[in-house]
Amino acid sequence: MPYIAGIDEAGLGPLLGPLASAFSLFKVEDDAPLESLANLDLWKRLDPFFTRDRKTLSQSQGARIAVADSKQIYSPSKGVAPLEEGVLSLLSGTAQSPVVPDFSGYWDAVSLVPRKELAAYPWYKNHELSLPRDALADKLSILGKQAAAHMASRELRLLKLGALPVMEGEFNRLMDAHNNKADAHCACVCSVIQGLWKRAGELAVVCDHLGARMRYEAALRQHLKPDSVEVLEEREEHSAYRLKRGTNELYISFRVKADDTSFAAALASM
Repeated sequence: MPYIAGIDEAGLGPLLGPLASAFSLFKVEDDAPLESLANLDLWKRLDPFFTRDRKTLSQSQGARIAVADSKQIYSPSKGVAPLEEGVLSLLSGTAQSPVVPDFSGYWDAVSLVPRKELAAYPWYKNHELSLPRDALADKLSILGKQAAAHMASRELRLLKLGALPVMEGEFNRLMDAHNNKADAHCACVCSVIQGLWKRAGELAVVCDHLGARMRYEAALRQHLKPDSVEVLEEREEHSAYRLKRGTNELYISFRVKADDTSFAAALASM
């Protein structure tokens, strides 16, 4: 069965902490072509339990978890509770971790970089904080079980939520190697895609556009080393590619505001 992944990146490298490329990975019971899966409206498929709009959340019925760009989910009145109800509950539902009690537990559950890497940077000393910050832990556990059951009823399973934090030293090394921030960002995203493709085999990826970049073929060839790359589309708002390695196929869609059109990318942005 094929897989769907969404990727989003954020951060300012050495200016204000590490760059992070986050991802979500789903297994879908669907034999549709990978390009069709990348365009699958998972909000519609998972309605009514999931919604784009946090204002429609209900404690008793209807939408229970909001999945959208994190800036749309955050609420000054509720703090980060709607974000925690999405990310931390879904983490517990994937069995990656029970509801994590603190930052260290969260890092261990989602990070592709060992927590010991933080020791090289004195500004991360005494970084611990308890979780959740605003949501109720008991509610997160219940939501996680309900979300997993609802996804299963729609022939979908969330396998992994994760992130590749690029610590300041590594970011500076990438900058030296690639000479510009755009190529450094692209290398990080390709590293995430490489790991997902190795795991999934047949994979559709939706990724937020990387800056003003429109052409990705050379970078995909350099970092993923596929047997072939087919350029399907290269426009300012959307670039798409089909890659093959042996019998495995990868479809990648780079989109402006990917979190507006892809549930998987929106979840990664949270």
